Amino acid sequence: TERAFATADIVTAFLRVYQGADEKLASVPLKISIQDAAGKSVFEKTDTLAAERFANDHAADYQFRLPLSTLNAGEYLLTFEATATKTVARRDVRFVVR
Repeated sequence: TERAFATADIVTAFLRVYQGADEKLASVPLKISIQDAAGKSVFEKTDTLAAERFANDHAADYQFRLPLSTLNAGEYLLTFEATATKTVARRDVRFVVR
């Protein structure tokens, strides 16, 4: 997986969100954030995966286009945080802008 990009590159992050098989499907709030190497927040977005987006296997796909053209050269941490009832799932991915 490539993790170093130019500001002119078009890069899309992909994730799959699952809900418990025995649970009623519900909307899932997503928080997307990017921090620079110093830990300063340089991007934040909230979104929601509607309950209707979840398939019979209780999974829903989500794609996010990285705002590379707005970022300076350096190292970054991309974070996805999904919340369902009392459960929070978080995934972090490091990447570099050249």
